[in-house]
Order: sequence, then C-alpha cells, then structure tokens
Amino acid sequence: MNTDITDKNFIVIDDDAEAAKLMVDYLQSFGCTKINSFSGGKEALEYAEYHPVDFFICDWEMPGMDGLE
Repeated sequence: MNTDITDKNFIVIDDDAEAAKLMVDYLQSFGCTKINSFSGGKEALEYAEYHPVDFFICDWEMPGMDGLE
C-alpha cells in the first residue's frame, strides 16, 4: 500500500487564519505542496467543483457553512 501523501491535493478550510496557516505548515513539513486554503466552506466547495481534491481538512465550527455541511 502506498502511504506517500506528498502528491495528494489538500484543501484546508478554517475561518481562523492562524489555525489554517498552522495546518498548511504542518502539511508542508511532510513534503506536501498541493495545498489550497480557504476561510469558508462555500469557497472551498466552489474550488473543488473544478479541481481535483484528495483530502479536505476543515474546522467544524465556522460561520455560514460549518465543517459538517
């Protein structure tokens, strides 16, 4: 089984900019480079409609659309 995540496409969604940056930095520390960060779920879903995404990492409690929606 291949466990290499460096070539995967990530979306990080968090309304807290510092928390989002922390997660992006963490993913980058593993060698991940295909990371897009959004402050809301709606924007992230709009992006995902037209771009490949392997993993969504999101905050559960956000204004508007939360992480469970």
